[in-house]
Amino acid sequence: MSLSFLGQRGPRTTLVNVVTGERLTANAHPPSFGWSVSVAWPRHEVPGRASVPLQYGLTQNGQVSAFELWFDRRLAESEGGTHDLVAAQRFLQKLTAPAAPRNAPPPVLIVWPGLLTFEAVVTSASYEHRDIAMDGQPLLLVATLALEGVSTRGARR
Repeated sequence: MSLSFLGQRGPRTTLVNVVTGERLTANAHPPSFGWSVSVAWPRHEVPGRASVPLQYGLTQNGQVSAFELWFDRRLAESEGGTHDLVAAQRFLQKLTAPAAPRNAPPPVLIVWPGLLTFEAVVTSASYEHRDIAMDGQPLLLVATLALEGVSTRGARR
């Protein structure tokens, strides 16, 4: 798999289906970007002690509740445009279905140059077509993904 997309300019995000190697580039225009992580600290009561000591239990997978991606037919592909909105939506829909041979959600590598790189699974997706042309075709697809960070290093495929 070529990683030449890492040198691209502009507010673009590249998604790579880790199972199939397919790649999709989108304009990244979220008004904000947030990531949350939960940590479990079990409490151990010790008789006669004035406080309850905490011990590390585990760190849950990171969560992104709303990752917004824009696919715009009006822009040239060199500027981050997407000529085929249907293909972009199909790519994202594949990330919400189990992938053979493990029947597990396919991990996606998300690369936003200069900001973040992480592996995740899509836990929900919503799509909105905006700016409908005179011929009835949408010019803009806005996809909002909820993600859960995962690591497939060492996992069997």
